[in-house]
Amino acid sequence: MDESSAQREARGSRLRRGARPMLDSSGGAAFPASPPLAYGALMRRIAFSLVAAFAAYFAQPLWRATQNAIAETRAKPSSISVTPGELAADRDGASLIAAPAPGRYSIRAKSPSGARIELVDMIAGPLDSSGAPGLRDGRIDALLDKGIYKLRVFGVKGASGKIALSAQAFVEASPSKPTLAPGRIQSGELGDLQQRSYSFDVGAEGRVRLEAIGRALSDLRVWRSDGELVDLAFEQETVETKPGRAMNRLRVEGALEPGRYVVTAYGGEKPVWAQGDAAQPFLLRLEEPALLAAGVAEGVIGPFGAARFDAPASYDAFRLDLAQTTPARLEARRNEAKEIATISKNSRTPYARLEVSGYEGQAFTLRGIRQSDRETFEASGPHLVGVDLAGDGGDEAPATALFARIEKDGKTRVIASDAPRIGAGKAWRGKFNLFGPTSILFEATRDGLVAIDAKGVKVDASIEPALGALAPRTDGKNPARYDLQAGYYFLKLEPKGDSAGVIDVTLGPPGLSVSAPAAAPSRPTMSFGTQTLERDGSYLILTNVAPQLLQDAGKDVALPVRLPKMGKVIARDWHGADVALTLGDQKEENEQRLATLKIAAAEKPRALGLIFVPEPTPAKSEEPGKPAPTALSAAVARPAFFDLARDETKRLRFDVAQGGLYRVETLGRMKTALRVGANVSPRLGEGDANGPCDNALVTAFLRAGGYRAAVTAKDSAGHLGLAVSPATLTPTAKLVDAGIARATLDSGKGAIVPIEITRDGEYRIELLGLKQKWRARLEDADGWPLAAPGEMQRVTRRFEKGSYRLVVMPKDVEARMAARLTPIVAAQALEGHGPHPLPFGKAQRLQWREPQARDAPRAPDVWRFSLYGDAEIDLSIGDGMVGEIFKGETDS
Repeated sequence: MDESSAQREARGSRLRRGARPMLDSSGGAAFPASPPLAYGALMRRIAFSLVAAFAAYFAQPLWRATQNAIAETRAKPSSISVTPGELAADRDGASLIAAPAPGRYSIRAKSPSGARIELVDMIAGPLDSSGAPGLRDGRIDALLDKGIYKLRVFGVKGASGKIALSAQAFVEASPSKPTLAPGRIQSGELGDLQQRSYSFDVGAEGRVRLEAIGRALSDLRVWRSDGELVDLAFEQETVETKPGRAMNRLRVEGALEPGRYVVTAYGGEKPVWAQGDAAQPFLLRLEEPALLAAGVAEGVIGPFGAARFDAPASYDAFRLDLAQTTPARLEARRNEAKEIATISKNSRTPYARLEVSGYEGQAFTLRGIRQSDRETFEASGPHLVGVDLAGDGGDEAPATALFARIEKDGKTRVIASDAPRIGAGKAWRGKFNLFGPTSILFEATRDGLVAIDAKGVKVDASIEPALGALAPRTDGKNPARYDLQAGYYFLKLEPKGDSAGVIDVTLGPPGLSVSAPAAAPSRPTMSFGTQTLERDGSYLILTNVAPQLLQDAGKDVALPVRLPKMGKVIARDWHGADVALTLGDQKEENEQRLATLKIAAAEKPRALGLIFVPEPTPAKSEEPGKPAPTALSAAVARPAFFDLARDETKRLRFDVAQGGLYRVETLGRMKTALRVGANVSPRLGEGDANGPCDNALVTAFLRAGGYRAAVTAKDSAGHLGLAVSPATLTPTAKLVDAGIARATLDSGKGAIVPIEITRDGEYRIELLGLKQKWRARLEDADGWPLAAPGEMQRVTRRFEKGSYRLVVMPKDVEARMAARLTPIVAAQALEGHGPHPLPFGKAQRLQWREPQARDAPRAPDVWRFSLYGDAEIDLSIGDGMVGEIFKGETDS
């Protein structure tokens, strides 16, 4: 930016009857010192003090009534200003906003008719807009850095009165900053134009999860202790923790460097509640999601309206059971993929396939499973083997499973099973809901005939071998009979069409009846107990499988474990509570520990999960008496030099005295990465080995003020520097209404294209380059961006009479650019009978009208087109029209 703009920144054929032809070708001040008081003045002051004390005594109830209001209007260190504060309501205008310090501000317009406002940042361009001219006034709540901003105001033509503009800073609702701790909820009231701040520490693990919920909550931000905004975005969702009470829930999650931080929650306009309650509750917690290590969790949804779990990678499906059928939602994410299942009051089944959302106080059970009906694995030594069940018991199909060993010769030996046994004088009967293809694993204990008798839902029933048994032979006369050899089989039930419902099926010797079965209790797990597994073979489990620890009532657990040398192991039950355990027989082997994990017997069956917690890396502590390191800083034409270790990052500050386009780059012979930001804009630009000799370079527009740079060494270490210098901008020829400007720009040099518009209207600006795209800023006469800066190829917009300029950002290498300005002339409306031009591929609209005089001839509309060779064409005209085609200039 030149000197003047920086100063300005500191202060704005024949057809009839409605033809529609179209051709297509097929081809603050200090107080002054007070003088000594005279005797009379002293007596007057004493008398005044007595009167004031007397008035205060009787006004005490009034003071108490307004105590809260006074607390909410604490004096601020400085105030934001809007100049001018009023504009005419019948036209567009602009004001300048001076923010005295970084923070959140509310900017508003108030007018008799309604006005729209648009907030513009000198760096980023338009930030936000609100309101509609003639309908409603605008309000913008935004985080602003210290500096000048522009407010564009749009009135409505013919309106009377003035548009009053105001800006107000958000104030702290509490003078203190409580410290957040995992598992502890901070609560309070948060209203409009209020903010609440809390401090927290990040350890060596370097990750934070924050969750806030409030009626008027509108923003949640994390700041470093030195006042720099952290580049962590929040997720926002409107939820009902109780019926009719809408709350805004915000979450911030991400990696942070170890240190102390501050999280600030900002209020806004509150949603309407059905009961008309005036409360504005707010809750905040440093969240640690529970680990679904035991494969199952029972809990109650808390005041945040959700319970979150981290699941091991072995689970690929999740099931939600509710004590009552009330609205709930289960959301599962892995990497960037997200799946959502819901339960509503009219859901057909009370479960869905790991965030559980619902009303506060709602009880739930969450299970994680691995979807598979066949799982093979290799292992040796004692193992607990079990199967996690999803949907067993009640009116659902029974769960069946077997555990077998596969020898090297391919033979399979069943070690344990949980399945119906069919044989002489023994049959099985089941009655359950059938919603799709279903299979039941069973064992035929001896050779012989087996019959299938299915009643209820119409199905195709068949039997297939489960392991190495021979294929069953069917009875040619009765397809529901099979001649089976002893072994394991699957009973397959396939509903016909879209049929679903209750099925009653009996499986066993022909003619053998079985009494109706009682409803089976629900089982969360199926255990095959402790098995000693052998080498030189593999093992097989048929059915859904999830690795977990199962403990029956009254039984101790003794499990051999192999652990890393440093760290500890935790046992946790399905309620998220830690369970006491001991490690015996410990011995070290290489970098691992071998031990026997023991857990005492429980009164009731339970599922346990084992979690290994690595020993945290201690944070680096400063030596006693050693002074704190001096913060590195640079300035324009004064580089800062420092050392970097391999993959180390250092943060520096630098200042620019006036706004403009700047080059920020590293100096040295190291491969580096660079990120430039400000207090509330952490990412103004980034570069990674994009400068000379693998140095990093960032070219960015900066306003006058302080900035921060983060420099990272990439695969190298050594001594380097950081330099800040103004970028060179070459002026080109001025474009007046129309024209083209060309320039060849050296590496690191940009261009300024002056633009003069003499007539209001629509214009198109094109910025062209050879096999590349240019980044540019389109500015008004005062240097304020008309749109967000960035890559530009073609822009079409309305320009008012005045001066503008196009600032083309530099490239890392020499390149040519061309900027073209073209006025867009609106096509004239067609009138009369023609002749009118008829272009190819573009519809023309014209309404044929009857002559006004009764006896006047009914002249046709005439359209002309040209062909420069033989071609097949399609000519379409409007309904009810008749047309003729003539060749040549005359109608013959």
